[in-house]
Amino acid sequence: MTDFVDVLHTYTREALGVSIGIQQAIGDVDIYPNGGEVQPGCGLADVLSMAGNFMEVMKCEHERAVHLFVDSLMNKEHVSYAFQCTDPQRFRKGICLSCRKNRCNGIGYNARKMRKRRNSKMYLKTRAVTPFGGYHYQMKMHVFDRKHSENADPTFFVKLYGSQNDTGSMPVETADSIGLNHTNTFLVFTEEDIGDLLKIQLTWKGASESWGSMWKNIKKSFMAWNTKPARGVLEVRRIRVKAGETQKKYTFCAQDPHRRRSLQAIR
Repeated sequence: MTDFVDVLHTYTREALGVSIGIQQAIGDVDIYPNGGEVQPGCGLADVLSMAGNFMEVMKCEHERAVHLFVDSLMNKEHVSYAFQCTDPQRFRKGICLSCRKNRCNGIGYNARKMRKRRNSKMYLKTRAVTPFGGYHYQMKMHVFDRKHSENADPTFFVKLYGSQNDTGSMPVETADSIGLNHTNTFLVFTEEDIGDLLKIQLTWKGASESWGSMWKNIKKSFMAWNTKPARGVLEVRRIRVKAGETQKKYTFCAQDPHRRRSLQAIR
């Protein structure tokens, strides 16, 4: 009798009425890389440019489970961690990055046997190539709407500065629209280890702003509240960050806008 079963679900979608993977949880631990749907590097354009065959798209995503397991054997110093969550939507909001009470686990060969009820669903994001493991961050920030603008629907961009490396400017994926005058939670994923998080630069653009004009005149930065606010109607005073892989927590607050448009860590 099998003592412990962990399952990697990498292709749970239907294509032309056909699915070669299963969505329902069937093991002690069921892990859904990238939600168990589109796998990085297996997009239609990626595969067709190399193979020219639509069936190769399904094959790429379905076989990713094998490659992830092999990766767990070949890159033991770079463990991929998955996090328990009730559904992929909550995971994409960055809500589920806790390791308390066995809520996180390695995948593949590194999966630990868990003394829990069956069908524990876990999620993670991965890179497109080996090593597939990356780094997850939960970001929490309260977005103040100083002018009570009902049509403000900003798009955020974040750049992380670390003790080992910095990221480029990354769009922040949001599952829902931004909650104004509410605390919002986001998931940020980086492919490289940047070390301890030192600083965050957060910028935004409004829903009506074009990409062409954003870089010239309309791109804005969140800055500290002062008696003469910037032109933007929105404001963020503080960002709380939790690193999923290390479980370290950081608090950032707005830096002096006259020095640099960034958010500096509070130690």
